[in-house]
Amino acid sequence: MAQSPVPRAAPGSGRTRRILRAVAVVSCVPYLALKAARAGSGGVACWGGWLSPASVAGPADLADRPTQLRHRAYAGRMLVGLLVAAIGVHRFAERSAGAARRSA
Repeated sequence: MAQSPVPRAAPGSGRTRRILRAVAVVSCVPYLALKAARAGSGGVACWGGWLSPASVAGPADLADRPTQLRHRAYAGRMLVGLLVAAIGVHRFAERSAGAARRSA
């Protein structure tokens, strides 16, 4: 009883496989960058939203007041949070208008 020969891979198939794998990995980079940006901007927006009502109370002791650098960092976080919220509202409005046009 003769055994059938093991099929051999075509020459260069290992190289082709490596190239395809590299292309697949590189094509995922923009997607992963967008996911990281979304998570980071959401975190900044939530933190800025939390600090907004917390800043109304104010410190009990003058020594606990934040420095100028912390004020500027807080202002930057608030601006980024408001920008993220505005872009989100704009996107949802566009999506809603597009869905209304498709259904009509």
